[in-house]
Amino acid sequence: MDTVIKGFLGVFIFAMIVYLSAGLISAEMDTHAARSYMDSAKKEIAESNMSPTVITAVQEQAARNGYQMQITTYGDVLETDGVELKMTYHYKIPILGVDQTHMERGYVN
Repeated sequence: MDTVIKGFLGVFIFAMIVYLSAGLISAEMDTHAARSYMDSAKKEIAESNMSPTVITAVQEQAARNGYQMQITTYGDVLETDGVELKMTYHYKIPILGVDQTHMERGYVN
C-alpha cells in the first residue's frame, strides 16, 4: 500500500511540474513574441525614415496582434527627429495566478 501511495504522489508531483513548466514556457513565448514585434516595428519605422503612414500601419498591426502601442513623434511637422514606442502586452502563468501587463519601450532616432 505504501508503494502505491508513493507512486501516485510521484506521478502527481511530476504532472504539476510539467503543467507549471508549460505555463512558464507559454509566458516566455508571449514575451519573446512581443519583444520581436517591437524590434521589427522599430526597424520598419527606421527604414521608412519615420514616415507617418508607416507609423500608423505599425500601430494598427500592433492592435491586430493584441498589443496596445502608443507612438510619440518628436520634432516638427516636416521633419521627425525621433519616435518613442510604448507597447503593453499581457503576461500570464495560469497555475500561479499571474496575470500582469508588461511594457516594452523602444526609441528610433
